Amino acid sequence: MTTTETLPEIRSPRLQALGDGSDVVAIAAFWDEIASHGTPIVEPNGEDPNAYLVTFVWRETEPLENVVLAEWYSPGDAADKQMTQLGESDLWYRTLEMRSDMRGVYSFLTNDSLKPVRTDPDFGSRMARMQRDPLNPKRVLPEPLRGVAEPPWGDASVIELPDAPPLPGHDIRSDVPKGTVSEQTFTSEHLGNERAIWIYTPAGYEELSEPCRLLFHFDGDRCLDVHNLPAILDSLIAGKEIPPVIAVMIANVDRNRDLPCNQAMADALANELIPMLRREYRIASGPESVVAIGQSYGGLAAAWVALRRPDAIGNAYCQSGSFWWLPSERPLAPPTTLGVAPEYAWLPGQVAIWPVVPVRFFMEAGLLEGGSEWTMPSLLSCHRHMRDVLIAKGYDVTYREYPGGHDFYVWRGLLPDGLKHLLATS
Repeated sequence: MTTTETLPEIRSPRLQALGDGSDVVAIAAFWDEIASHGTPIVEPNGEDPNAYLVTFVWRETEPLENVVLAEWYSPGDAADKQMTQLGESDLWYRTLEMRSDMRGVYSFLTNDSLKPVRTDPDFGSRMARMQRDPLNPKRVLPEPLRGVAEPPWGDASVIELPDAPPLPGHDIRSDVPKGTVSEQTFTSEHLGNERAIWIYTPAGYEELSEPCRLLFHFDGDRCLDVHNLPAILDSLIAGKEIPPVIAVMIANVDRNRDLPCNQAMADALANELIPMLRREYRIASGPESVVAIGQSYGGLAAAWVALRRPDAIGNAYCQSGSFWWLPSERPLAPPTTLGVAPEYAWLPGQVAIWPVVPVRFFMEAGLLEGGSEWTMPSLLSCHRHMRDVLIAKGYDVTYREYPGGHDFYVWRGLLPDGLKHLLATS
């Protein structure tokens, strides 16, 4: 329970009107109003016309020790993201100041352990307990897939501020011919294991007169829920915005081993999977017809496999690629010895000394990915570093930064732009 003496300054004008929360009638009226208008509460910031005060609220229905606003774009760990109880009321709140065009995803954790995320061995179970905002209908998972495909880590709620630009991946056509998705098992000698892959073939594939382009997507199971990739491809192909494609969605066996700069993964695609696909499907010749795409570690993998096997893969689409990655184990705590400085951003340093190869890049990262940890540079700064190295070496690079963070909602929304750029027929 929080006393009025320990309350931080209440920045939200709407919450300021509730005083110390002791007026039961006013609190009840507040919840009726919020149920009608939805959450979070978005209010102008009188100090900055280009920003808003965004207040997240949680209604207590059982005794709570704490409520954590689970988001990945403000500084700090779980303990720093605790919400504040308004007096002895059932209202918990946290206010963030956000630029007027931002998007972000968030959830809530109640009665959380407050352990540091990086060092918590039970973080997976904490993620499973995350709850969406019951007063916000906007969610990460596309509406047609809700209740059908639920991500194992749960869904999340979405905040979009008034000036947020359109996301083409959320405005796709559903009244179009549907492609087919089949699940197969891919056995790789290079990787020494087998894994599920899902292969998308476009509608009317058998009648096509021209061979298809080939698209690889890492984190393949996420393509079938939060990315909604088959539906996006259906819409783009029907609108003749991209040529027909065969899309291969690759599951992970061990994501931390599979994706970060793994030569076995590059060789498995180039020597095993692509030749198999070319035998079974009509695919356009040449690496220029092949695109690798991924997010986070998958974005790093997309760049890696193209750079290491340009004989097979000629295009890389990197969404929030983890270019901060270093080959040694990532420290879970800040160094305690002066002078210890792990060498992050290993791949850009390698690209600087490698010969240039014929690969095109489409890269994008979020402005909310600019936070750094200890001696580790931010994902955004490492994306910029990778961009600069590639351009200095003479690569064909298209780069952009978007007003959002490290989340599936924005990645899905941006997908059509990168696909249209890399799959363009001219």
